[in-house]
Amino acid sequence: MTNRWTDDFLDQMRHEGDPPADAVIDALFEQDNLDVINNLMRTLVENDDMPAKELPEVVRDYLESTKHLPDWVDPVLLKKGGQLFNRYGPEMILLLFGASLPVLYAAHPGNQVLVATTRMTNNIHRRIIETGQFVFDVTADNAWEAHGRGIRTTQKIRLMHAAVRHFLCHDPKWKEQWQDDWFVPICQEDLAGTMLSFSVTTIQGLIISNITLNDEEKESYLHLWKVIGHLLGIKAELMPTDYDDAEALLNKWIARNHKDTKAGRELMGAMVTFWYDRVPGRMFDGITSGWARLWIGNDMADMLGIPPFDWTLNLLKLQTYIWKYEDKFEDWFIPYQLYTRFRTRKLMKAMLAIERKGK
Repeated sequence: MTNRWTDDFLDQMRHEGDPPADAVIDALFEQDNLDVINNLMRTLVENDDMPAKELPEVVRDYLESTKHLPDWVDPVLLKKGGQLFNRYGPEMILLLFGASLPVLYAAHPGNQVLVATTRMTNNIHRRIIETGQFVFDVTADNAWEAHGRGIRTTQKIRLMHAAVRHFLCHDPKWKEQWQDDWFVPICQEDLAGTMLSFSVTTIQGLIISNITLNDEEKESYLHLWKVIGHLLGIKAELMPTDYDDAEALLNKWIARNHKDTKAGRELMGAMVTFWYDRVPGRMFDGITSGWARLWIGNDMADMLGIPPFDWTLNLLKLQTYIWKYEDKFEDWFIPYQLYTRFRTRKLMKAMLAIERKGK
């Protein structure tokens, strides 16, 4: 099964968007009412939820038709995937910003979309907090219940993807830039690559950090992100069958798309600045960029212009040993593991509340 990810197939996926969500945005533009469109975008950006009474009918219909979980969902695996985040939340948040996003930044031409929207460079703080909040929402214990926020927050991001896709496809500068090598912005291939960077790359990073995961834990976290991917509009034929198949697709996507580009270095430079601003003084800055280099490897780190290791590499190695033995202790003493899950959730909620400043 791992040989099924061919260049011909993925080339096709590079030219496909998300027809159901794209149709919603196209319908709004056909009404030629900029106030409606601006109000929708403002609602999407400024609200965790999407109040139905403030939305156009076509958007309400979209929310109703796309709210169902796939037929193949396994509720047990889905719940275990969320529990894995509750146990390793701080490590996974570090991996999100130090591995998953850098893997996306190195992907060309998909990284051109991030630069074109400018939000990942000019407003990186808000974008990062939104990403962290999204992961927090979809890993909550009740995320996929009727009143959970997993489905609605994923629908919201899917609609925002469609809006970006529409604006870029109708931008004369974008058309001129890619007329000889056209690809659909936020295409199916890149949606799948994003799903895998948030799941497989995270799992790989935990393993590099001396945290042991069994096969069920790997499959459960992948299953969680496959459900998220389905709700984000990823086609069924791009869904990996299991973790090995997912690794094969991720490796193929990286081999096809990773390049040393100005866009990748610009995105990564904004991220490194964000990291360094959150470390008091300058002496320990290398810890943040060191994590990224440790997780994604020297070749990709050099491609993105991530600073080299410094003396803080010794602290990183010490931390991985601490995580290793803490992990073993949690496996042995289950009450402490349950306490860790509770503590981690509270910690993540508090961190996001501080960064959002109550908004």
